[in-house]
Amino acid sequence: MNMVRLNLNLLVFILTTTISFYAYGQNNVNLIIFINDEIVTSSLGLTFNNNISQREYKVSYYPGKEIETVNNDIFKEDVFLKFNYQGFDENRKIKSYNYNIPLVKGLFYDTNYLIVKIYNLDIKRYKKRYCKFKDDYVVEFKNRRYYQDIVQCK
Repeated sequence: MNMVRLNLNLLVFILTTTISFYAYGQNNVNLIIFINDEIVTSSLGLTFNNNISQREYKVSYYPGKEIETVNNDIFKEDVFLKFNYQGFDENRKIKSYNYNIPLVKGLFYDTNYLIVKIYNLDIKRYKKRYCKFKDDYVVEFKNRRYYQDIVQCK
């Protein structure tokens, strides 16, 4: 009788631990990308590159795409998010944009989402808003614990 009770308690413990791990222990991150204040709804080929280890992780993006960070060693270090995007310039002409965005490993820590907001500075309203930047674009990040606010001009 005691052996059956011990086995039953052990089984309950194992099931509870396993369910807790899957419900709360995984930290895969849902990725959402905005470009010029519009959510990217088209599919994109994303590449996460680690320049130190020379490893990469390729993902087909769609809004809310879950990025597997738990079992992926590439996210234990800083990475670069690289992708190309077809958008519109100031004159509403189609333009190809090439992004190479540094992501620190802390952006993926203890969160279930990451919002990446990109503003192209070839568009006057964003160039005026972010006048201190000389790059082609600026990037803001937001997750459950962190919000990077870019300095704006008046």
